[in-house]
Amino acid sequence: MEAFSEKKNVFFQKTLNCFTLNYKMQDAINKLYKHAVLNKNSKPLNEDTLRELIKQLKIEAMVLTWPEYKKLAEMNKEPENAIIWLGIPGEMGHWVGAFTDNQNVIIYEDSFGLVPPGKIRGRRIKVSNSCVQDTRNSNCGYLALLFIATHNKVNSLFPSRK
Repeated sequence: MEAFSEKKNVFFQKTLNCFTLNYKMQDAINKLYKHAVLNKNSKPLNEDTLRELIKQLKIEAMVLTWPEYKKLAEMNKEPENAIIWLGIPGEMGHWVGAFTDNQNVIIYEDSFGLVPPGKIRGRRIKVSNSCVQDTRNSNCGYLALLFIATHNKVNSLFPSRK
């Protein structure tokens, strides 16, 4: 567990170097560090708060439900970066991240290391196999955001499997 913690700290330092910081962005990065890199529990993120953090971090990403994302992906029209709600809007659920690489492969990250809730017709998906969230915690939104914010900037904490 100690080696993983050291890896996370190096990862976070590399992540910080990727952003030109302003005050709002610094606040958002501090939240990411606390609740994603250090994996501290947080209150669950709602859609509005998640959209605000995306804006503060200046990330190109969409917030979608799984049915919305799946429909777009089956037409090859999904956003390059997405944070996806698995659950009923306004009810309990779970945030995951996905991005489409330059070979049109969907890279899917669930902080519990789980596979997507369904197949996406006609698409290849690589799935993270790392469980990085304690099942008692509610910080999945921050972990999905960290994945989206950093997947193309530094080596990810989330190794994937085919």
